[in-house]
Amino acid sequence: TLAEAKEAGIPVIAYDRLIMNTDAISYYVSFDNYTVGTLQGTFVKDALDLDNAEGPFNIEFTAGDPADTNAGYFCSGAFDTLKPFIDAGTLQIPSGKTTFEQVATPQWSTDTALENFQNTLASYYGDGTVLDIALCSNDSTAAGVAQAIVSDYAGDNQPIVTGQDGDIANLRNIVDGVQTMTVYKNVSDEAGVTLDVAKAILEGKTPDGSLKLSAEAAYDTESYNN
Repeated sequence: TLAEAKEAGIPVIAYDRLIMNTDAISYYVSFDNYTVGTLQGTFVKDALDLDNAEGPFNIEFTAGDPADTNAGYFCSGAFDTLKPFIDAGTLQIPSGKTTFEQVATPQWSTDTALENFQNTLASYYGDGTVLDIALCSNDSTAAGVAQAIVSDYAGDNQPIVTGQDGDIANLRNIVDGVQTMTVYKNVSDEAGVTLDVAKAILEGKTPDGSLKLSAEAAYDTESYNN
């Protein structure tokens, strides 16, 4: 267990996801997950020229697993990027679902995302209300949302559908026009940096800003208190 590792003086690296509710973590290697959401929000902003457009455009959010610490960062990055346009009324959320808890998708389930978005379409778009953006935090949820739009959306426009991961099925959906974009994260870089940190620990070094890494990376000693 983590407690036993700490007691034995064994360093623990949290890989990709931060392990919560423990003080046994020595290092955490992950992508800048807030920026992933920022990239999704920026894509929407640029695609609709929100800085100049009058709108209003209708948007719905689909977030990830509440048990995944990364999910909140993805959602926050996207929402914070678009919040000025929501506050200005250029973007509207007909469902009123504006919190992570309201749009979370347990286990990042495609089937759950499909069911949830079918319910959203039936409740808020069945009268012909136009959906312009379905902002999904990752590709598995985007797959469910895209399926719901194909089967249940009454409008004749193709909403913007965002994603993340570059999954093969979603790349096909982009080619087919039912998903608009995805954010690809090179996990080889993440694994390489993790290996660099592990090697430094084994060599008796303390990984810090002077450590030469195999991929572009930055040290962050302030964002996490765990």
